[in-house]
Amino acid sequence: MSEKIFAAGQESVVSQSQAYSKLVIEPGACIIAPENQRVILTVAGIQRDLDAGTYEGDVKLSVIDGVIVDYETHGSVDHYCMANAVSFENGKYMPNQSVTAATNPDVQIGDGYVKNLKVVSHGDNFGGVVVRDGEALIEDVEMELIGNGGCDFTGEGVGITAMGKSKVIVNRAKIHTVGSIRAAVIGREDAELEV
Repeated sequence: MSEKIFAAGQESVVSQSQAYSKLVIEPGACIIAPENQRVILTVAGIQRDLDAGTYEGDVKLSVIDGVIVDYETHGSVDHYCMANAVSFENGKYMPNQSVTAATNPDVQIGDGYVKNLKVVSHGDNFGGVVVRDGEALIEDVEMELIGNGGCDFTGEGVGITAMGKSKVIVNRAKIHTVGSIRAAVIGREDAELEV
């Protein structure tokens, strides 16, 4: 693994996932992902905001395709590009939309199910599991989500989100949240959600 410095006053586009032994983000540095993607920082498996500081150890920048949600409110449409530890779409596991660096090594994930998942987020707007359309079984989950959520109407920053025409069953989940609009579980649109 290598070391990386993001310099003050510079905008850097990160287009591929990277692992570092040491990462320095200088004050005023701006780290962004390409359009409709997200770049997520994890340190020892814990999601963190891209704040100025020095991070050492198991440091990863994960670049994923965001879960895109357009939400209409008060006559305008807000565009959300959401990041989650685990994403399902049409019953399929979506690794390109999932931050695997924010999951535990012994998690069991496949099409339509996730079991024994642990997610720790010490940053804003990061979700645990999102399911868009199709069926999913979520079992034995523990989450600690500390920081603000983005929008509980869309599911940004939520522990478990069921959206679209999904059918989601959640068994044995412990979700601890601290922060403004950092919801534990939501169902939206035509989703069926059983907890």
